[in-house]
Amino acid sequence: MPHSIGVDQGLSGGLCWLTGLLPTDPQHVITMPTRKAVGSNRPDTRKLKDWVGNLIREYGMPDIVVIERTQAMGSRKEGGGQSGGQQSPKSLVTQGFNAGIIVCLFEFMDLPIEEPAPQTWKAAVLKGFGKKDKDAMITVCRQRFPQLALRSGPRAKKDHDGMADAVGLALFGQYRVGNVPT
Repeated sequence: MPHSIGVDQGLSGGLCWLTGLLPTDPQHVITMPTRKAVGSNRPDTRKLKDWVGNLIREYGMPDIVVIERTQAMGSRKEGGGQSGGQQSPKSLVTQGFNAGIIVCLFEFMDLPIEEPAPQTWKAAVLKGFGKKDKDAMITVCRQRFPQLALRSGPRAKKDHDGMADAVGLALFGQYRVGNVPT
């Protein structure tokens, strides 16, 4: 059965390992591990490498790693209010830097990477849903994988949309390697 990894690479993102069209264990969906760095948080590459390495030792190499392509939502001058989904220049640089760290980690591990635009993978995974938003992704995850814990911890009250997006990206990876949804 093919293995796929889905990565929502934001600091509030997540990761998912799927074997076929089923996660083999609820622990195979996690929030993005982070660490404190000077000035801001960064993805914790050691924890990422350990998580992926442990799963590779258990199941073998993944057939595909799907990392959501980083896209800017416009820019605005630093210090002004957010409007129209725009991001500050500092936010844009931080987002790109963190995405680069994650892509480099998977490239150094010599894993096959695909970086679809959000619109591309959501259109495939959320086919038949009117909206292609985070609530729709959580709904799809709940329907397909009711055993998954999409909460970031035992005290969390809401499902974690970064984890849900990671599941969606891993599903998209399954579709790309020929595993068709039922």
